[in-house]
Amino acid sequence: MPTHYIVDLTVDPLPSDTQFDDYSCFNMETPQIYFTLSYQLCHETTLHATDIILDSSTCEPTFADPFFLDIDLSMNHQAMYSFLSPRFARLGICPPDSPYCKYFVLGVIHEVDTMIPRKFKNRNAVFAFNINILTRCVRSYGEEEAMDLVMRQSRLEYESRDCGMVPTAPKSRRLKCVKLGGHDDPPDADAGDGRQRKRRRVGKKEICTVCLEELEDFAAGMPCGHLFHGICINKWLENSHYCPVCRYEMPTDH
Repeated sequence: MPTHYIVDLTVDPLPSDTQFDDYSCFNMETPQIYFTLSYQLCHETTLHATDIILDSSTCEPTFADPFFLDIDLSMNHQAMYSFLSPRFARLGICPPDSPYCKYFVLGVIHEVDTMIPRKFKNRNAVFAFNINILTRCVRSYGEEEAMDLVMRQSRLEYESRDCGMVPTAPKSRRLKCVKLGGHDDPPDADAGDGRQRKRRRVGKKEICTVCLEELEDFAAGMPCGHLFHGICINKWLENSHYCPVCRYEMPTDH
């Protein structure tokens, strides 16, 4: 399940009727630039080696406090760095000492330089821009993992409509601790009908089908033989009495 990040920076002029804040920093004797800064985080789930997006969600933009800057300083890397780096950090975009911070500052300088005229007839001119940074967190799944994801989302949607939302009995949530790679794995015969249950894997590694992250040294084993992170399956069983993979039914108090 490879995960990679794509970061896009855009600088767009603000509408001419923009209401400016923080006039205390505004020097009417020289042209000024008025900046706002917004940040968006987008999570995408894609099918590996295709352009198919299985799931996507984007949070609303978060805005940093706006500020004015003398136009002469807008082309100064150190000045822009001093103004922008703490705002990047405040939004959780990147720490001030990160190479991404310098990359963003250089990008802002370049974009602003292309949009401001070289000569000013009005010394009281104000040029207003919004700096927007979009970070896309893209997780790519193979066909089998993608099918697992779709099935899990379908089950969650089904149970979210109060269909079968019966918690597992507390005493039945105490699952066996399994050491991976050893001889403590729950036998497949526990499934009842003797059929081999195929565990979901990434390569040769076990994954938890609740969070879709890799299982490490130990896991919690359901009676049906499927393995999960202990925390993941415990939270699941607090709301459902079915195995997330095969719908094996656990005891309830109802």
